Amino acid sequence: MWNIYLKKDLMFKRFMALYMRLFKHNHVKSFDKIINTERVNELMNLLNSNSLLNNEPPIEIKKILSHFDLKYASNELSILIHLPSPFLSPGGYSVFMNIYETLIFMGLKAELLNWDDNIETKFTDFKPNVFISSDDENYRERINWTFIKKYKKNNKIKVGLTASLEEYGNTPLTKRISWGIENEIDFYYSFRAKEYTDTRKQYQPFFTSGFEICNVEFGANLLKFYPINNLNKKLDYIFLGQLILPNKKDILIILFLF
Repeated sequence: MWNIYLKKDLMFKRFMALYMRLFKHNHVKSFDKIINTERVNELMNLLNSNSLLNNEPPIEIKKILSHFDLKYASNELSILIHLPSPFLSPGGYSVFMNIYETLIFMGLKAELLNWDDNIETKFTDFKPNVFISSDDENYRERINWTFIKKYKKNNKIKVGLTASLEEYGNTPLTKRISWGIENEIDFYYSFRAKEYTDTRKQYQPFFTSGFEICNVEFGANLLKFYPINNLNKKLDYIFLGQLILPNKKDILIILFLF
């Protein structure tokens, strides 16, 4: 087992140096576009295509995929998903893209509101009845909430944001809930289990304010990630994670090899 510790300032400087080099070299003007180079596009296509390894998913995965393939094609939901920049939030980009791909696979109608998309045009063309985004300020600032309020007067639509706690580095929860009430947010959702959000007292302000929390738990995208049979594995498990330390000045990068 290895533990790797990096100072936050050093890691941040290295990341920004790499980012700026890529940004300037490729003249990226829009955050919703991944760097447009032939090599990067080639690698992304390989990742999205499962062709890195010429092997089919295990039978257990096939059964799951077969069970959910177009299962909800007759459902009336039309879900618009706010997709962040992969540079602003790599984790958010991955989560929301996986949700989108999964909904499409199950037959639901879904569209992406990319970072620089015109929200009025997207709403008018797609006509969603569910819109989900994040409660993070960077996301909320990209949305014309005055338009959302006007749209809700003549259209049936539910708007949901992430149920994020202050202790995870977010702004004060009471202010965000007040903002949600003022801007007619209909529900909040969490990537954590229902047992967790129902029992932790830190989530109580959502419930006392009249909101429901929908639980959409984290999970691997089986369309892309699954065990490979007949592969000579050198390790059983690899875990890579990060933890912001209490002083918020240092970040701990942990690599566990088993």
